[in-house]
Amino acid sequence: MNVPRTPTAPDVITPDPRRDFQSFLDENGVTQAQVDAAFAAMPEPTEIVGDQVHVAKPSPIHGVGIFSGRDLGRGDRVCTLWDGMTQTVCGRYINHHPSPNAQAITTEGVISAIAVRPIKEGEEITLDYRQVTRATVFLWQDNQTQRLH
Repeated sequence: MNVPRTPTAPDVITPDPRRDFQSFLDENGVTQAQVDAAFAAMPEPTEIVGDQVHVAKPSPIHGVGIFSGRDLGRGDRVCTLWDGMTQTVCGRYINHHPSPNAQAITTEGVISAIAVRPIKEGEEITLDYRQVTRATVFLWQDNQTQRLH
């Protein structure tokens, strides 16, 4: 008996975060070894009160990632990435993804992650490092301006 095949939706192409991260490194003229050395030389990241709801654990994307400890809605504050020039645990371990669920914003010397879509409890929190790089430049410029005044 011939059963007609049910049409299926075309395959959805999911961006490969590892390949996109390598593109990010290439765009900035940096190697993975240089990134690893820079992180190894950094002081231990600071824990921010309120961010402990999230969990740092092994990631399928790369190394260690940050996983949401609760459901978050679009626009919710996720965590602090940098406070002044001090990196936080969240900032240290959030992995890159070309289609992230959070973005970085800079406010008064602090870079925070904000959910760009709902994030379920247990889901890995990700950022596009290109966008984080821009936020870090703004933070550095803010710090330089404050030192001049």
